[in-house]
Amino acid sequence: MIKLRYAALGQIRAVAAANGFAPSVKVYKNNPTECVGSIREASQVVRVLLTGSTRSPGLPLVATALGEEEARRRISAVLSA
Repeated sequence: MIKLRYAALGQIRAVAAANGFAPSVKVYKNNPTECVGSIREASQVVRVLLTGSTRSPGLPLVATALGEEEARRRISAVLSA
């Protein structure tokens, strides 16, 4: 489970950084005007995309429960709307 958590966080960090979010809270606190938001906010966006809610179990658990195909379908559905 720990490997899954780190892998998921790494993927979120990469996507967040590619979209202007800070890759860590520390980077965001040091340069808040240079970023769209923090990694926490980017993770919250992913959480809402997957669950439709701002409250859920950890993202690795959610993604595992949904499965890769369903997780991708949900994200694609929102991005294509």
